[in-house]
Amino acid sequence: AAPEGYDLPENATWTVTVSEEGAVTVTGDGFDTAKATITNTKIPEPEPITADFSFTKVDENGVALDGAVFTLVNAEGTVIPAKDGAEAGVFAYEDLVAGSYVLTEVAAPEGYDLPENATWTVTVAEDGTVSVTGEGFDADKATITNTKTPEPEPVTADFSFTKVDENGVAL
Repeated sequence: AAPEGYDLPENATWTVTVSEEGAVTVTGDGFDTAKATITNTKIPEPEPITADFSFTKVDENGVALDGAVFTLVNAEGTVIPAKDGAEAGVFAYEDLVAGSYVLTEVAAPEGYDLPENATWTVTVAEDGTVSVTGEGFDADKATITNTKTPEPEPVTADFSFTKVDENGVAL
């Protein structure tokens, strides 16, 4: 068997011959006679499987909204930047390695409210599959919806007045 992390040579058989005079001869592929060594090849580390993840910020009618701000943070606390140049309302992250991430909407688009629960867990499985858990993420459409901030009700009041002369007598 080869040492851990190494491959066996392709032909791992050598013939050792000892002559009557006591000279030792080794023959076979991969044996370095000058150094009396056999070389094993290190098995390369597998490239980690990565995944891309994207979603669209939309209003109640499914129209993409620009201006939201999100953070995606890995388990070590590193903020993962979104890909530059994405379409309005689209947030795209590339080459996410297997693990768990926290996605947080930190600012809603102007005129819209933050969702009540503005945090989701993004999980990248070892096979590169991405799943998102948390309230308000539509996995079928890969969207997060904001609702429009209601217009404030105008303030009204009833009042009356009485016109008086310079002596305070009602006219």
